[in-house]
Amino acid sequence: MFVQTLPLGQPIPGRNPAAAYQGTDRPKTRTPTPRYGRLPAMQNSEQLPAQDRSRTVTRTPFRHRISEKTAILVAMFAVGLVAVAILYRPWSTPAIGFDSTASVLFFDRLGARQTLEAFVGTTPKPLMTLVYGLAFNLLHDWRLVSIVATVEFPLMLTAAAALAWRTSGPVAAGMAFFGLLGCQLLLLDGALTYANPWAILFWAVAGLALTAEKPRYGLAGLALFLATLARAETFLILALAAAVLVAWRALPSRWIPGGARPPMRATLLLAGVLALPVMVLHDWLLTSNGFFWLDVSAIASRADPSSVETPLQVARDLARHYAEAWPLALLAAVAVVDLVRRRRVVVLLGLIACGPGVLALLELLALRNVYVSYRYTIPADAALVFAAALGVGALVRPLGAIVRRRNLPRALARMAAGERTRDRL
Repeated sequence: MFVQTLPLGQPIPGRNPAAAYQGTDRPKTRTPTPRYGRLPAMQNSEQLPAQDRSRTVTRTPFRHRISEKTAILVAMFAVGLVAVAILYRPWSTPAIGFDSTASVLFFDRLGARQTLEAFVGTTPKPLMTLVYGLAFNLLHDWRLVSIVATVEFPLMLTAAAALAWRTSGPVAAGMAFFGLLGCQLLLLDGALTYANPWAILFWAVAGLALTAEKPRYGLAGLALFLATLARAETFLILALAAAVLVAWRALPSRWIPGGARPPMRATLLLAGVLALPVMVLHDWLLTSNGFFWLDVSAIASRADPSSVETPLQVARDLARHYAEAWPLALLAAVAVVDLVRRRRVVVLLGLIACGPGVLALLELLALRNVYVSYRYTIPADAALVFAAALGVGALVRPLGAIVRRRNLPRALARMAAGERTRDRL
């Protein structure tokens, strides 16, 4: 018997391809071919070997996806970096402040195991001694110190914006970012490579760690430890945190929202207190006086008593300073009410410590006849701007329901309500 073979798809000569269906119904369905996965085997075909079958499998291309919130925060950092670089111009002759040059001097003396030859009128800050000392001695160029401060400033802005976003939505994040960027005293402090932006950065990191879905007390304690090595005002946050933890543990359960007690790992939050022995050791090696950081302002004030103001004068200057910012104060009051209503205790306590707590500390310094610099109000100014940003977020969030009722675009409604517009990009 002779069988003629023809190439696949070629009709048999002399036969109509449609004749095979004459008198019968044409097939109405056919098996769909899956988009992904293994293709069905063809009839009258041999199965491919295992090493070849693996090559025929169609795989879904891998795409690394980032959240929309992360993308916006990265864009904020980029915008802040460009803006700060244009303002600071670290590639030219940098404006290094006296405190930062003193930190480099402290690093050199500690490295040489020598004490200071004379009095230096700046409060030692171990974190600045380490960071700026290493940066300068890497290339022996002051521009590198300025570059480090230039990169850190937008990082601080982005961390504060992330905390504001988590607390009160994206509108609050934008207000916090550009509000802190426009804070003149804080911007000047960053230009002089001073320590306030570093402290605010670590305060924001601690807030992010504590407001996460699962609080990370160890990370928050590390951030407060580093912040204490930059600015002593962090002790106000630590003292308030310790008081809250004690009250949380000691008060009756009926007085505690939810009745839950703090976990044992919450004590890691107080790891910032470990900065105290580091500060004492730093100053003892530097001046043979472990509490030199407490005596600097008093010594400088006795050397120039005309610069010291009375507590009444300090209170009057502070009142005049914040009276000029009354719109921010009103928005901050809205934020406080909103935080209390939603029980955002972590952010509320942080604002109390950095705002009224710092102002009370300034009055205490005036009572001790210690010079109060205008730079000492920077933490309180930053807290006011941040609280005002949260107040704007609290006012905008209810607009989301109005926008949805009027059938406006969903993205706009979610943005107003502080929700995510998309989960992934």
